Amino acid sequence: MLQVTEESQIESVEDALHRRFDAIVSPAMVHAEVEATRVALRDARIRTYVPVLIQREAAVRLRRLPRRVR
Repeated sequence: MLQVTEESQIESVEDALHRRFDAIVSPAMVHAEVEATRVALRDARIRTYVPVLIQREAAVRLRRLPRRVR
């Protein structure tokens, strides 16, 4: 049986954000925003929704960043 961990869920979230924001910001910025959000939620007592919260908050932060020049 495949066990889904919080870590693997966050990796999936980051991959999805990379695809979603590829034309807007660099992959390094996506990673930085995911990590910043992850740090902010590190003490969350209920871990079930942490990946979803990371995805939402990181997406909000990424939309606020200036677009990169290609």
